[in-house]
Amino acid sequence: MFYFTTALICLNGHILAYDVDELEHKDSFCSQCGAPTISTCPSCGAPIKGCYVDELKISTRMSPCEPLHCHQCGKPFPWMQAELDEIEALIAMSDDLTSEEKNQLHTLFPNLFTETPHTVSSAITAARLLTKLSPLLKDALKASVSDKIVANALKFLGW
Repeated sequence: MFYFTTALICLNGHILAYDVDELEHKDSFCSQCGAPTISTCPSCGAPIKGCYVDELKISTRMSPCEPLHCHQCGKPFPWMQAELDEIEALIAMSDDLTSEEKNQLHTLFPNLFTETPHTVSSAITAARLLTKLSPLLKDALKASVSDKIVANALKFLGW
């Protein structure tokens, strides 16, 4: 029989523990940024998956990165929502895009964070729209989210 441990992650996405049951004391705040910590989805209360433990009690991390969406309800975790909000704020600053283009970019970016059937087409469309941005905004977007975007999308974005 296998099971998943429960992770402890701050609201900014810093992983404090992959198994809260092994902690002597569950930190309420992150030592890196001071944000509150959670071990369950704020939307549905499901535990945040940490490690996969098999029948031999061998533990394997689900991912070296923080999960982006809840496995139970599918909603973005707070750190992912913060990334999406930051993207929206940066895009909104552009005077070079129409409202329709801004909305289109906003809907494309979630497809760049995970491999989906729409990742490549979203990256190509986003790359075309991003050429209209000022260098300052393009650099700000790149600095803000390029480490979260999947490699397949990065190729087409030219980042």
